[in-house]
Amino acid sequence: MKVNDDKSYWPKSYEELKKYKSRCELQAKIIVSEDKNGGSSQHVAKNEKANLHKVYQYLLDGDIIPHGKGSTRADFLLIDETAGTARIIELKARNFDKALNQVQITDQQLKPIFRERGLNVLWRIVYTSRTHNIPTNRDHKNRKSLKQKYPQLEYKDRKMVEQL
Repeated sequence: MKVNDDKSYWPKSYEELKKYKSRCELQAKIIVSEDKNGGSSQHVAKNEKANLHKVYQYLLDGDIIPHGKGSTRADFLLIDETAGTARIIELKARNFDKALNQVQITDQQLKPIFRERGLNVLWRIVYTSRTHNIPTNRDHKNRKSLKQKYPQLEYKDRKMVEQL
């Protein structure tokens, strides 16, 4: 895992993270994370249970970590306080290994916040069909090996929809 040494932009606590504006309403029914630069990858979280979950959506790439600052990071962080989960979301991944690295580094940098809040961390990669190095359904051995190594990882082509 390649780690960038510029850690100054990463929030160090949950209170520091919450100073940033969430990109969704507190009990939003649908939370969409998508590439605003014309990409076609999208993560959709559905919050449709009777008791709506308290959720926060943060844009890591551009809001929390400024563009051009060189720090490797995933695109979004979705925190579900009700369920006690944090989803690290990487979109439009063209190189699966690079996307996995971005998610791992984000997890590592935010680990103190996850521990502080007792959050279960989930990794999500939404890629395009032109992405390199993806273990496909036909490549059962590599896909199974990846799932065993990273049980918190889910990945999907173009659009991932999950129920909170």
